[in-house]
Amino acid sequence: MTLKFARAASAAIVLALAASPASADLASATVAYGKLLSQYVTPRGVKYDAWRASGTDLKKLSEILMVFRSTEPETLQPSERKALYINLYNAKILDVVLIANPRVSIRELSKGLNPSEIFSRDGLSFDQKMISLNDLEKRLRDEFKDPRIHFAINCASKSCPPIRPNAYVAASIDDQLDEATRKYLASPGAVEVITGGGKTTIVNLLCRFYEPKRGRILISGHDYTDLSLEGIQSRI
Repeated sequence: MTLKFARAASAAIVLALAASPASADLASATVAYGKLLSQYVTPRGVKYDAWRASGTDLKKLSEILMVFRSTEPETLQPSERKALYINLYNAKILDVVLIANPRVSIRELSKGLNPSEIFSRDGLSFDQKMISLNDLEKRLRDEFKDPRIHFAINCASKSCPPIRPNAYVAASIDDQLDEATRKYLASPGAVEVITGGGKTTIVNLLCRFYEPKRGRILISGHDYTDLSLEGIQSRI
């Protein structure tokens, strides 16, 4: 009886180890990523120079990116996939800026006449194909249809919501997205109504009690009619 139990237990352990290395690697990489963010991300921005000065931490980010890119999304639960996509997007942006070191803006790295080419360039190997940052963002939006995602991904620009000083994790991703949304919408200049009389910071229009007759409402430079704001309204 004891021998049979031991064999059964051993078999169960082997199966568990065979089935979970990817999840274990992702969880470990997410923890490591969070530690890097807490070390280098401040309320005033990312300490890129300090990060570049540490070859060890540059290597850590590269290794973390490798795990993120190598994770098969279909093996994950929806909340795990959402967290992975967001972390992968932001980590890739950080990696690009840290390595290329643009003087003013990440857009300086774009090729040709399109200043946003850096975002449409197929420079990320993920889920067995080459994709762009725009592709990953579209995948996020199409798969989850969660407008809060707009406030989670960072494009290394002053017009974008700031990157969090910690990683997104499946267990608390809803709370994290709620916080990111509220924090950004409450920041000065985040929401603007552009009319013939100038610009006014305002949030009430987001409740859609009425529509602007002239001008546009911009959220982080994007026309709010292009975003599905019903989800945001329930959280602000």
